[in-house]
Amino acid sequence: MAGKQLGRPTSQENWVKKNAVLMELGSNFRIRLTSQSPVFYVKAICPFPDGSDRKSTGVYSTEPGAVDRVFKLCLHLDDNPNALVEQKKAAEKPGYTGWRALSLELETHLRKLEIQDTHPDYWRHSRSLARLPGAVHPLVIEQWVESSPENSRERTRRLVTCNRLVEVGVELDRNWMDRVKSCNKYSPSQAVEPRTLPSDEEVEQFIDSLKNRGWQVVFGYIATWGLRNHEPFRLHSLPDADGLIEISDNSKTGFHVVAPAHPDWIDRWNLRDFVLPGFDAAASHVVLGKRVTKYMARHRHLATWREEPKTYDLRHAWAARVHTHPDYSHIDVAVAAEMMGHAEKIHKATYLRWTKKEDLKRRLRQKLAA
Repeated sequence: MAGKQLGRPTSQENWVKKNAVLMELGSNFRIRLTSQSPVFYVKAICPFPDGSDRKSTGVYSTEPGAVDRVFKLCLHLDDNPNALVEQKKAAEKPGYTGWRALSLELETHLRKLEIQDTHPDYWRHSRSLARLPGAVHPLVIEQWVESSPENSRERTRRLVTCNRLVEVGVELDRNWMDRVKSCNKYSPSQAVEPRTLPSDEEVEQFIDSLKNRGWQVVFGYIATWGLRNHEPFRLHSLPDADGLIEISDNSKTGFHVVAPAHPDWIDRWNLRDFVLPGFDAAASHVVLGKRVTKYMARHRHLATWREEPKTYDLRHAWAARVHTHPDYSHIDVAVAAEMMGHAEKIHKATYLRWTKKEDLKRRLRQKLAA
């Protein structure tokens, strides 16, 4: 079926060479590609007019000539730094097409289900569908799904959106959906690479270097209890004598109790006595999480464990410690999943490389004790 070229992204060597040329030309922009997304983005040395330092290009790395297109875009941005913003605004103003009508119907359905900014992929996909040309037809939706990279989270998420389209009356081929799902070998564990996780010393160095006390506490909580970005703003209780905290039921996965992976960090950053950065308690967890992401982006130069450090690296490091350190050998996978607000199946898939080893050790201990 026609669609974007699939396969592995353009080799890093190609766009690294283009970056060397951009540097020689004195361009303010560089090409970037991460393992988290198949789409190239542009990084600004001096921020864009809106204050951001990076923007998505919308160009898939698997497309023919993708690197050259993004290279030319960087040169164009030197002349007009607002080019990407203008391009996005133009794309978001389609005429009232059949695809636009389907997009509006999907969004109305999502609101009825009370699925709003808690699931941003649906809304992103709705905007993408609204821009499709031609008549609405199931085969075009199939092409849209298959234009995403093979074995990727994005393809998985587009299939989930297809289920919502079926709910509003789109007649998609269920056999096709099952076939694409079975062929997509994406696993959450692909997103967690042990070599990119920070050591204890690197976590301490990063959080120690944060000068804003409120934000130091936010990252201290994320690292000590393996929290999601928004969860420091959803605390139900402070650490008790055993270091346990409670996350409120208005968090992404509801009320849960969490143990610290590093009890000594509670005192290191004084995580019992603090004032968080000002925030709107009524804000969604997506809005709160984005605030944390933006703060990390502005201070990533203080983090030394990899070139593009993520806040979620701290959460993954908590999980790795719980599953590998002898102090936590009494905590099984089910309990660890509960503390992270995961279904056990999702937790095992995400942290497969550690949970498999843990399960093997447990079976060996049981056999020796028998």
